[in-house]
Parts: sequence; C-alpha cells; structure tokens
Amino acid sequence: MTKEQMFRLRLMNGFNFAPITADAILELCNDFFQNTNSIIRDGQILYLAISEEEGSEKQNYGKNCKNTPLTPIVSTLVSKKYQ
Repeated sequence: MTKEQMFRLRLMNGFNFAPITADAILELCNDFFQNTNSIIRDGQILYLAISEEEGSEKQNYGKNCKNTPLTPIVSTLVSKKYQ
C-alpha cells in the first residue's frame, strides 16, 4: 500500500470522509506538499544541524540559536537495499 493509499484510507476511516472528499484532500496535499526538486527521498529525514564552522567553541557560548547558521543533513533510515 502506498503512502497516498494509506492517507486516503485514514481520511475515510479516521475522519469519516466520503471517498470523493478524501480524494480531493489527497489531491490538494499532493499539489501543495510535493516537491520534485527535494533532496529527500522515501526512507530519509532532513535534520537541520548547527554548522560545523560554528562548533562548540567558547566564543560561541550563549549565542542565540536564531542567529546560528544551520546545515541541512539528510539521514537515510530505510534504504531499498534493505527492504
């Protein structure tokens, strides 16, 4: 079962939506959230980590996180190799 099929089923069973309503919501979600340029694939997560240049040096102690540069890190949790 695909993620879309599971989501549709959850809308119908969990929220008692009619199939046509579940399909409309699914289509809207696909249009809104689908990013074909994304570096993230199925089985991966994106984590924003503090930049290596920032490190944990004493000079950066107490620096506001809002002003700290972040680096996107992609972690593979499940790979097709192991499925």
